[in-house]
Amino acid sequence: MQYEFKIATGPDGKSGQVVTSGLIRDGVGAGRDGLLDQNVTWRVPEGTLTDGGIYYWIVRPYDGVNRNAHATWVKSFKVDMRLGLATPSPYDTAGPVSVNLANGNAALSFESPTVETLGGPIGMTFSYNSLEDPNAMMGLTGSYFD
Repeated sequence: MQYEFKIATGPDGKSGQVVTSGLIRDGVGAGRDGLLDQNVTWRVPEGTLTDGGIYYWIVRPYDGVNRNAHATWVKSFKVDMRLGLATPSPYDTAGPVSVNLANGNAALSFESPTVETLGGPIGMTFSYNSLEDPNAMMGLTGSYFD
């Protein structure tokens, strides 16, 4: 048996931004208890998942003849690295920098001056989190269709 893992931003587990494992063989062999050990694992490439993102995943089995093209279930998860100043984490502050005492993230945030416009004030907010992946929000996303 082989398996393909898919993680996507679409609720069907196949649409939106998608990352796939490709086909992975199962680890069939005798375990410590003498039973068959069929553990299959895949590590998601770094920088693929962003903080605060909700993702959906499916696993498609392939027996060498037929591939299950339509998964009967979809599971979801949310990435939460506890960046920023979200509660209930304890913080210690020194000047403009706050440090999350649970995970060690140093957070700094400030706002630019605002300009009044007809539609309301316009301004920018700048924030820095020491534990945020510097490559998480860089690059382009492409979709390829057969």
